Amino acid sequence: MGFAAATLLGSGCAAGSQFASTSLQSAAAQARAVRGAEPQSTGYAVLYAFAGAPDGANPWGGVSLDQNDDVFGTTHAGGTSSRGTVFELTNTGSGYSESIVHEFGSDGNSPDATPLEDDLANLYVTYEGGATKGSAGGVVELSPGADGFQETGTFDFKSTRGAAPASPLLEVTSGSFGSKRQLGYISTLYTPASKGGKYGFGSLASFSLSLSYTDLYNFRGPAKGDGAYPTGAVAIDPEDPTLGVYGSTTGGGSANAGTVFQYEPTTKTETVLYSFKGGAADGAAPVSGVIVDTSGNIYGTTQIGGPNNAGVLFKLTKGTSGFTESVLHAFGAGGDGAAPLAAPSLSAKGNELYGTTSAGGANGVGTIYAIGIGGAGYKVLHSFSAPSGSTPGTGSLAVSPTALYGTTESGGAGSAGVVFSFTL
Repeated sequence: MGFAAATLLGSGCAAGSQFASTSLQSAAAQARAVRGAEPQSTGYAVLYAFAGAPDGANPWGGVSLDQNDDVFGTTHAGGTSSRGTVFELTNTGSGYSESIVHEFGSDGNSPDATPLEDDLANLYVTYEGGATKGSAGGVVELSPGADGFQETGTFDFKSTRGAAPASPLLEVTSGSFGSKRQLGYISTLYTPASKGGKYGFGSLASFSLSLSYTDLYNFRGPAKGDGAYPTGAVAIDPEDPTLGVYGSTTGGGSANAGTVFQYEPTTKTETVLYSFKGGAADGAAPVSGVIVDTSGNIYGTTQIGGPNNAGVLFKLTKGTSGFTESVLHAFGAGGDGAAPLAAPSLSAKGNELYGTTSAGGANGVGTIYAIGIGGAGYKVLHSFSAPSGSTPGTGSLAVSPTALYGTTESGGAGSAGVVFSFTL
């Protein structure tokens, strides 16, 4: 049986198919039933707990770190208009101080992705909800100034171009050394739109740093053997960016259980690298997007599928004749995490993967995990609990040499989510 397509699952995000939603709830219930197998973690700390409007609320994406170890992120809700925020946690040396650098209102709503910071400290953020009638989400540019960040550019999607962009932007640069804007660098920003487009199955778009839009590809859906509803982060091969952009779709493919795809800008062609099969042997319905290591191997997660129907961590190993898929870990057994929504992150040395699950663990509300890039040494590093943050969303962990950083959608002192760190 094919899997009906789903968009992002969770508070504040569009609900998926009845099948996917029921399966996700089932996975969480299974994990709660076998809770208690993980040891207590000692490296976890709450950096900030959101209080809700007029503060931010319910962060769904991840965070980015600047050179000063300041933390930037978004909240799906909160702010004075309750339409979402962009926040900054400033590293004071003895802790973090939070400030709201942008509140969504007349310019859009529901930012659900990690902000992108360019070399001039400008922030680029996608948002799912449109600002005006007929708009369907967009991108905003925020530039630093004497009075804080100011909105210096916006782009509104229309449904025919794509809709509900909920993924972080990927910046790809080429040209000479130095400032990208001053010495010949060409920067291109890529993001999928999870809905809409020419065929109604989502699209892939690119932008210049001034937010000039290019429609790159419109997904054709399962009837054409193509992917449908691209979500999560897109990535490039760090050793050869000319190979194009890699990503995943929640639906479509030969079994309508989702795909991993490659888009090549030089030929303007899209290729389905893998179609998920679902069932006990494979994952289904990825919402995570993907990452790529220095050998060209691709990693991601699926929210359901696998022997416990609690999702899997997968790897596409690059070979001379294409990619071979393998399941590195099946979630949901024996107190394990369940229903991963975020792509894993590579360790600083590139030999381990770190990630989160939105359910399961000792308290049934998610985990932080680690595993070798070959699938060995899986362990749960932390089980979330409501008092200190629960239910991590679609944002991948930010990794420093000594710590991991991320968000939870709920829990914390204000029951509106937290920003956390985990010391390695």
